[in-house]
Amino acid sequence: MIDTFNLTLTDLDISGANLQIETPNYNLATGEMEATYDLFRDTRTGKIVNAKKAYLNHPKFTFEIRPNHFLNPSLIESRPDLTTIKRVNLSVPKYARGKNTEAVSVGEFKEVLTDLEKTLKDNGIKTNIQNAEVSRVDIFKMLKTDYEFMNYVEVLSLLDFKRLDKNRDYGTTLLSYNNQRQFAIYDKIEEEIIKAKREKNSNYNTRQKHDRMRFEYRLLKSKSVKSQIGFTTVKEYHKNYDQVERAFYEYTQATFGKEPENVTSLLIEDFRQGLIEYKERGLKNPIEQFILHHVSLPQIEQQIGTDQFFKIIKDVFNRKTAGDWKKKIKTAIKEATLSKMDFATKQSYVSLYREIKTKLLMRVV
Repeated sequence: MIDTFNLTLTDLDISGANLQIETPNYNLATGEMEATYDLFRDTRTGKIVNAKKAYLNHPKFTFEIRPNHFLNPSLIESRPDLTTIKRVNLSVPKYARGKNTEAVSVGEFKEVLTDLEKTLKDNGIKTNIQNAEVSRVDIFKMLKTDYEFMNYVEVLSLLDFKRLDKNRDYGTTLLSYNNQRQFAIYDKIEEEIIKAKREKNSNYNTRQKHDRMRFEYRLLKSKSVKSQIGFTTVKEYHKNYDQVERAFYEYTQATFGKEPENVTSLLIEDFRQGLIEYKERGLKNPIEQFILHHVSLPQIEQQIGTDQFFKIIKDVFNRKTAGDWKKKIKTAIKEATLSKMDFATKQSYVSLYREIKTKLLMRVV
């Protein structure tokens, strides 16, 4: 369930560490040297390392020491340990299995953290990983869907993510976010195809069905980790691992908690507002123009039902216009059905919503 796991180390002893030291550069615009900072004391030599930052890029994780620019100056003298940030970033599933496709067990999670502490020590960075503060957690769940990702995009875009006020649609990724948290839904197969092409992996099957959907609840800062999960140190994760899962399910329950029929009501209102807009523009044949630019006739039947569409036309225009369009739409749908098979799912948005909600909120005992 945990993917990205970023840790801020609160105690460490660095002795002859295998670290890359980044030295300052000249600012070509001003001719001045960039600032440097006292990053750490090497206990083997007794010398303080002064640089921009120090880091270790290990195949399974990254470690970095950099200045804490946000530290209150009044704390510098009393808490010198806070003048720098010592952070480890890793993906727990990738560390354990080489891929982040499936969640690891509680036992594997503990093995990852034990091995991480040993590997840091082997590289000259001694710390008690149990005391580390968790500064970011990405909690995820993979779904195998009945249809392809693009068949669900419309209904997923209607979701109202609690307290996440910004949204982006990248085509195969839906993202809602603020400064503290994110909720992402994306096509995992497409992500792997893009990665395979980037790595020129000719063995990857790029023609497989796009039926693996990933949901990620990302707690980006220690404050959001504390508020959503309830604790922040690694040792508390060992004791209360199930509480991490609870945070994911509570948030997704709040998001998917509405009845599927409410999704249909949102679609109905979208249709209504669309027709009102086209009518108020003074366009010739506003209903035809709305359908031409926004929806096909078979989609009307699939998404809200023709009877509901006729009711909207009657409310926005008049009874006669609704009657005329009732005949047009039914004839068009019949012809489309007879002439070709519907390439889409042949499922209503309500049923697609119900499928995702059921699979997402199903907890494995």
